[in-house]
Amino acid sequence: MENTTIITFYNGLDTIGGVIMELRYNAYRVFFEAGLAYDPAAERMIRLRQNSIADRLWLGQLPKIDGIYRREDIRRFPDLKPAETSEYRDQAFFISHLHLDHMAMMGMISPEVKVYLARPAQVLEKALEDVGLGVESIRDMHYNDLEEETRIGDIYVRAFLLNDDSYQDYSFYIETPDLKLHFTGDVFVYGKYGHNIISEAAFLKNRRIDVMVCEGTRFSAGNTRINIGPSFEPKEKMISKDHLDERITRKIQCHSGLVIFNYYEREMSDVMDFERYALNTGRTIVYEPESAHLINEFFNRPVHILIPDTYHSKPEYMDQIINSNILVSKEEIFTNPDKYLLQNTYPNSLELLSYSGCDTLYILNASVQTRQDTGKY
Repeated sequence: MENTTIITFYNGLDTIGGVIMELRYNAYRVFFEAGLAYDPAAERMIRLRQNSIADRLWLGQLPKIDGIYRREDIRRFPDLKPAETSEYRDQAFFISHLHLDHMAMMGMISPEVKVYLARPAQVLEKALEDVGLGVESIRDMHYNDLEEETRIGDIYVRAFLLNDDSYQDYSFYIETPDLKLHFTGDVFVYGKYGHNIISEAAFLKNRRIDVMVCEGTRFSAGNTRINIGPSFEPKEKMISKDHLDERITRKIQCHSGLVIFNYYEREMSDVMDFERYALNTGRTIVYEPESAHLINEFFNRPVHILIPDTYHSKPEYMDQIINSNILVSKEEIFTNPDKYLLQNTYPNSLELLSYSGCDTLYILNASVQTRQDTGKY
């Protein structure tokens, strides 16, 4: 239908994450997000073949969308049109943030198609790819910088910056000649997010949007009922971010032994939180090498690192990381455990056996779990 905006969801309506929404007007179209839904089967260590995009299409892990894949990647799918012969005059993907359920397939999109990604997010994704934690990619980091305003033909996109403490999180206002739509991405009403979301809500109220697409997994949990009114303040019995930070800091201050933590490596805001906990409690924060590289590149500064015993051979990137940071030994940590806040990721879980007998507090993201006295996990 000409001169009519058409919205298509290719993924994400009945999954945890993996949103891919297309908005089309005549010969122009834009996509919001390029995520993949969480799939436990895909987490297993199956070796990828050279044309993994074709295999993922066969397995249903990628959506079959005309005009976004390279011809060489879809030869086994004659009914699928390649990007090289796309019928659209212009098209683009817009990525709100670096969580995998929002962007895991962005590197598999043909370089013929624009992908808009904030510059700080590009820096972090490049660092992730350096140490083997990035997304599968054929684009060689060819992404467009995300501007406040962008036009794809008749489609206008305004990006709202929600959080500038991390790699930058965005939501989007989209306008065509016959439709006004808002796409949220992930939103939170705390910290810097709160002020930015209030400003954004005022903008949207004035524009009188037609459609709001709110990406999320649920609005409430279990049988808990909370009346939501016109206020951004936490309701009674709800924990604010400031309260949570105070509680974690107090837990660390009251603990006399080693504190071990973990965080999502794609969240630089989490890094800032844990570094603040360390500063406020007089501890030295120590990272694993891969996380150290991400922090080196994103914040442009060195950190303290410990080399786990899980490397059977030294990765190519290890020398650079060691030379760029401050090395700490297990002996130093074991001798003075109360002086350190130590990172431990799930793949390196067996490293915890090295601290058997230590009085240890374990912090996973923002939830605090402790097994004191026994020294066991």
